[in-house]
Amino acid sequence: MAGRSTYPANNIGSPWEDRRPAPEYKPISMWGYVGYDILFCIPIAGFILMIILAIVPKNQNVKNFARSWLLWLLIVVLLVIVMVHVGVFAGLKVYMDSI
Repeated sequence: MAGRSTYPANNIGSPWEDRRPAPEYKPISMWGYVGYDILFCIPIAGFILMIILAIVPKNQNVKNFARSWLLWLLIVVLLVIVMVHVGVFAGLKVYMDSI
């Protein structure tokens, strides 16, 4: 049995051959994620790059990572707005009750 392939005749090579993802689905390395995290933390330039990377790149992993950052940023901004409004109205109520 030496030298004889156990794979079907219509399958050339091993079943794992050419299973690499297409270039648009190439995984991001761990250091790539760290780099994008640091890049997105830059105050104004990071936000602009976040928007650009959520729209432009061909790599879907980069797009999805930038979109997730934008979603978290939106959630945080909305929570801050709600908390500020609750705090202001609670403070006004306490102030009006003390008069």
